[in-house]
Amino acid sequence: MNVESKYVWHQGKIVPFEEATIHFLNSSFHYGTGVFEGIRAYKAKNGTAIFRLKDHVDRLFESLLLLGVDQAPYSKDVIFNSCKDIVKKNELDECYIRPMFYVREGGWGLTLKDALWDYSVAAWPWDKYHGETAKHKGIKAKVSSFNRNHINVSLTKGKISGNYVNSVLAKLEAKQCHVDESILLDRNGFVAECTGQNIFIIKNGKVKTPMPYLILEGFTRDTVIQFIKNNKMNFEECLITRDQLYLADEIFIVGTANEILPVVEVDGRTIGCGRPGAMTLEIQGFYDLVVRGEVEDFSDYLDWV
Repeated sequence: MNVESKYVWHQGKIVPFEEATIHFLNSSFHYGTGVFEGIRAYKAKNGTAIFRLKDHVDRLFESLLLLGVDQAPYSKDVIFNSCKDIVKKNELDECYIRPMFYVREGGWGLTLKDALWDYSVAAWPWDKYHGETAKHKGIKAKVSSFNRNHINVSLTKGKISGNYVNSVLAKLEAKQCHVDESILLDRNGFVAECTGQNIFIIKNGKVKTPMPYLILEGFTRDTVIQFIKNNKMNFEECLITRDQLYLADEIFIVGTANEILPVVEVDGRTIGCGRPGAMTLEIQGFYDLVVRGEVEDFSDYLDWV
């Protein structure tokens, strides 16, 4: 993945990419105390639009709050506009946007009490997370030997950098097993989420997804749930077991980076007919229209660059 662009919004100003640097003696780098978001901008019918930017900015500040930081170095308005400005400055029609708060000074001794925080945001062109073929043919997954972080081990409602070591280990395991993605269970053996995606299963026309307490509640997940409810589909947030994955008619995973991806195999077991199912494709098609401004009821989710 090439994350380079011409410019980065860095510590209050837009600078050339190579100038947006931080010293390696930075406590966020050492202790994983940065907080970040992953946001997408799409080429839509009226120009370039960022999807659910306000929600992402709100969660970015919530992640800071979870780390005990109640005074950010910049306001929400500044962060909101910085995301739009860096897309515009780099002249990107479609891209991935990565805003991040991190400790600029202090934070040593495993305390953030007197730390000085700062902020940067980058944007770069974005290809399909698992490739274009995966969107149409589906991906293979495995149940990971790594459990999802327990809610009292790390604060799972925040996008905190250190939390993602768990995801990195699970993704490494998936690649070593020659599959595309890992599905993580909680410590009680129930399905939680994937390395960076929420998961849905469909059985006998009923759509199910893990209960909110287990997971980071993604905005793609929320958008999909709104579509399901608006269309009067049978839906439930509930505990899901490993064998329910194997017996599902359809499985799909959702997230800002990978959008809506069908899962056609789990642990070597074919899911349904072994290809993306009709309901998954319907939801996938809806999402593609929403992010490009083609669904009027969801137009408020778009912020135009």
